Amino acid sequence: MAPQLRCCTAGRFPARCRHVFPRSSVHMIPVQYFRFVFSLFLSGMMSFLVSGVATFKALGAVDGFIGIWLTSWLLAWAVAFPAAILSAPLAQRLAGLLCGPEKKL
Repeated sequence: MAPQLRCCTAGRFPARCRHVFPRSSVHMIPVQYFRFVFSLFLSGMMSFLVSGVATFKALGAVDGFIGIWLTSWLLAWAVAFPAAILSAPLAQRLAGLLCGPEKKL
């Protein structure tokens, strides 16, 4: 049996929700913190990839590369997380200016 889906913001499954998760009886983090949790994951993944590419470009495949990369990633993540939270409203406004309104079917 497929799990029931629900919207994280409305508690039910609206037709156009983009925040759909399997129904769970236990929520670890309240939904009002969604923006911060999303920024945490996105900044972590992006800084992980970018710091890896930048470290490899600067040093090449040297001994201890993984340790150097992880150290630089943690520093980059410490900068990227607050930057993502602070820049998200502006990025959403700019994207809203470039994209038209949602068409109703």
